Amino acid sequence: MKRVAAVGLGAAICLAALVSFSCTTSQPEPVAPLKSVTLSTTASVTAPVATAGPLPVTLAPTISRPASPDLLALGKRLYDKQCAACHGASGRGNGEAAYLLYPKPRDFVAAQYRLVSTWERTATDEDLFRTISRGMPGSAMPSWGHLSEEERWGLVHYVKSLAASPIVVRPAADPKAEGDAGTGVIRVPPAPPFTAEARKLALERYADACASCHGKTGKGDGTEDQKDDAGFATRPRDLTVGVFKGDPDPAELGPAGDPKLPRGTSQGHAHVRSSPEIRHRRYPSLDQGERGVAPELQVSPFPGLDASPSASAVAQYPAQA
Repeated sequence: MKRVAAVGLGAAICLAALVSFSCTTSQPEPVAPLKSVTLSTTASVTAPVATAGPLPVTLAPTISRPASPDLLALGKRLYDKQCAACHGASGRGNGEAAYLLYPKPRDFVAAQYRLVSTWERTATDEDLFRTISRGMPGSAMPSWGHLSEEERWGLVHYVKSLAASPIVVRPAADPKAEGDAGTGVIRVPPAPPFTAEARKLALERYADACASCHGKTGKGDGTEDQKDDAGFATRPRDLTVGVFKGDPDPAELGPAGDPKLPRGTSQGHAHVRSSPEIRHRRYPSLDQGERGVAPELQVSPFPGLDASPSASAVAQYPAQA
């Protein structure tokens, strides 16, 4: 009986609750409309207009900044945030990500640079600035051209401060005799006319000084065993693709190679740079005759090299197409 009474009492309580808080199917009362608000037009805000295409990047510096404590501090902040993961906190090229990268990051302590403009292979401030700005296509080194020039100069001077020995560029002087080396910044002479004789000389220079690494047809398949200063295997560039580590301008390709090669070798570099395959991809709307190349010389500089761009090369390097 007590149990039945308890059940009855509970049912009564539930019934009372339903009566007190009864559900309804009627629609809710409409909400009063909000009052209109008039904003002041005394101050207007103009949203930035998005522009299509890549951000403009200046590779060559338009200002020069000598080293200073403030600039070094700026460079260190940027280096610690953006560079140390690959190049290492101390600049030894042994950052946490270095083991994943090919080619290996540069050792800033040894300061043995490749993209240089001097006979002694010593990097000038502008050499470092340009490399930071451009990056190194074909490697993990990206372009940092989106940084301000002030920030890039900060990186230049901070990277220089990591070198075990001060980086000093000697005064410029031309070689005194055939086969000799000069000093300081290499002064590249004006390009001579590209005649049949010049083409023959370029092919001879290439076969003598370049083919052992880059291959007879320029595809990077030479027989020379290639290793970097630390003993890691490296692979020569496929010159038929037209993607270079540094500036592709012919005047820059000569100094970027071996400056101790005989005179005229840089003309061979320029000829490699001006192969029809590369010209067609990089300057598709430019007639070859407008570039000063005689029609009879508009053939591949390498025997057996197809002058038309390969589909695989264009797909692999669309930005260079």
